[in-house]
Amino acid sequence: MLFILALPNLVTGFPEERLPTTMTVLVGALFGAATAGPPIAGAASHGDLWRWIFVGERRARSRLARARRADDPNAQAGRAVRAPR
Repeated sequence: MLFILALPNLVTGFPEERLPTTMTVLVGALFGAATAGPPIAGAASHGDLWRWIFVGERRARSRLARARRADDPNAQAGRAVRAPR
C-alpha cells in the first residue's frame, strides 16, 4: 500500500526518456507482488513454518542492532544515549 503512495515521487524523479522502462518495472513489481504474495504466504503459514519466519526476523534484528552498536562511539564508551525529542 505504501508503494502506491511513493509512486508519484518515484516516477517524477526519473528522466522522461527512462519513463517507459521505469513504468514497466514498477507495474511488474506491483502486480507481481500482489499475485505471488498470497501463495507464498499460504505456503509459509502451513503448519509451524510461520513461527520460524519470526525467529529469523528476530535474529536479523538483533544482528542489525549489534552492528549499529558496534559503530556507535557512545555505546562503545558505555555512555547512555538519549532518544531525540
